[in-house]
Amino acid sequence: MLWLLAALVSPFPDVTYTIRVDPADLSAFDITMNVRRAPPSFTLAMFSHPEYDDKYWRYLDHVTADGGVITHDSGAVWHVTNASGALTIHYRLVLPPRSGTQRQAWKPFLTPTGGLVDAPHALLYIVGAEPGPSEVRLILPTGWRVATPLPGDSNQYRARNVADLMDGPFLLGRLREWDFQAAHTPHRVFYWDAPDAKAFDTTQFVVHIGEVVSQAAALFGG
Repeated sequence: MLWLLAALVSPFPDVTYTIRVDPADLSAFDITMNVRRAPPSFTLAMFSHPEYDDKYWRYLDHVTADGGVITHDSGAVWHVTNASGALTIHYRLVLPPRSGTQRQAWKPFLTPTGGLVDAPHALLYIVGAEPGPSEVRLILPTGWRVATPLPGDSNQYRARNVADLMDGPFLLGRLREWDFQAAHTPHRVFYWDAPDAKAFDTTQFVVHIGEVVSQAAALFGG
């Protein structure tokens, strides 16, 4: 029985992120990282995308720790020392000014009606604990919804490991949604209306996505 109980306890720290959007201040995301079963010292880092590195660690502001001492090493790396078994790390992701006339689809943003946040641009992770699971909770303005590939609901989602976390963006806001079946599989499409978006035929939009899915399934066999 003692062996069974030990096997059920994860060898990795228990991590929960909370991402808060304040409708009165859309210049930043407020983020907390609650760590339980933390080792006395460990390293935090931001993920570097294999195709591009936007170096969003430059935009993390007021990085502090309750229950430990945190210092910025260099670049995308921080060190935590004197950690208690449970600690909370606080910081803000201050969004840089938008450049150009067209928004880059992979970069986080906030508007009065919606936005995007993803782990590579926003979330620190514990180096050496990449196989461990984590949770993400979102505190959003009234009426906003969430679309993400991560499992969960009620603005609370789970990632099996850091790889899943980094591959799970969150589209936020007043979203529109459609459902369809293709290749014997249910699909859901979410769409955020940009404030200056032009009207389009949403029925044909979803039909075309379904056609792409069907062709892909036929090509790859599922």
